[in-house]
Amino acid sequence: MYNRFSDNIVFNQRMGKTNKSLGIKDKNLKERFLDAASGNNLSNVLFDKVTKVIIKILEKLFIRKLITLHSRPKTTSNFHLKPSNTNSDSAILVQGPIDQSNDFTFQTLKMYRGLYSKSPIILSTWDDENEKSIQNIKKLDIEVVLSKKPPSLTFGESAWKNVDLQIITAKTGISAIKKMGVDYCLKTRTDQRFYKPDLLSYFINLINTFPIEKELLQKKRLVASSFATPKYRIYGLTDMMMFGAIDDIENYWNVENYSTGIYSYCDNEEKDLPPIISGTLIGAEVYFMSSYLTRIGEKLDWNLDHYWSMLKKYFVIIDSPSLDFYWNKYNKESEYKFARTYSDHSHRLIDHMDWFQLYSENRISWDKIRKQEMWARTKDGRLSRVII
Repeated sequence: MYNRFSDNIVFNQRMGKTNKSLGIKDKNLKERFLDAASGNNLSNVLFDKVTKVIIKILEKLFIRKLITLHSRPKTTSNFHLKPSNTNSDSAILVQGPIDQSNDFTFQTLKMYRGLYSKSPIILSTWDDENEKSIQNIKKLDIEVVLSKKPPSLTFGESAWKNVDLQIITAKTGISAIKKMGVDYCLKTRTDQRFYKPDLLSYFINLINTFPIEKELLQKKRLVASSFATPKYRIYGLTDMMMFGAIDDIENYWNVENYSTGIYSYCDNEEKDLPPIISGTLIGAEVYFMSSYLTRIGEKLDWNLDHYWSMLKKYFVIIDSPSLDFYWNKYNKESEYKFARTYSDHSHRLIDHMDWFQLYSENRISWDKIRKQEMWARTKDGRLSRVII
């Protein structure tokens, strides 16, 4: 078995970074090989060697591109990062259906429990989830709150019904957290994971560094990630991850179900759903942010300048890569697909540097280098992207 590796595998010894070729005849080296394999060093070396070859091939095929690759541990057995501090005044809410692929949700919660040992962690999910999975999660010292799925919604089997489902599990989880008496809450999803330690203290320091105006109907800034926060989609703040004072989080998610609340955006009940205002499709993120701004007294202008001014006034955007973010869903093989758009004049998403420019400057000329994202309907009523 070992002979097939003897000529072409190089690994770092645990006692130093001296490269050694595997030689099975050397008993001491064999023992070091077994030790390395048991410590997962061998698989890392094999992975690095294989990916280097693949990347070289890809860069020869696509000669105008520079290609990099990043891997993350799938389970906590290969995750050894430790927090430098603990935090007991923040809770973590993970909401949504349990992701059973590779035990993703379970492993995520197990990781969070190790990183945030003093923080309450709540899973808000559905009462028809696998009972064994729920019991295994509870053994991690995770509180599980269950909701009953609503009956068939207005949009039938379309993807829009998931907006109502998100609202329900978010509200149920936030309600449970309010009873715990914590000051802050991180809301995230069952199909997403943040590998970076010390996030809760980082978020608190962030919103304390950028205080909000005292007379506003919001206690502190809400922290949101750059992932899925488009720069050119009006009121398009991401709904995937949010951190803030518990009262602000509760207020943001205290929104009417999409299946009924969306009609307030329509001129009449006969209008096609979802509606389009000023070229902006009123999807989940736009519905959440615009509803929240209205509740705290802001008049919606439905233009990019107003959207950007609201980000400056009420929020702080952080870079998803700085959180070591992973989404076990769309485009997971290419996590920078939307964040880095080198073929256009501007990246599609807002990152922390962009937000800081908003915060620091009175005028940003982003509208001169890229146009607003626009939607329209075809003559037969189908949705069509006009500008992305």
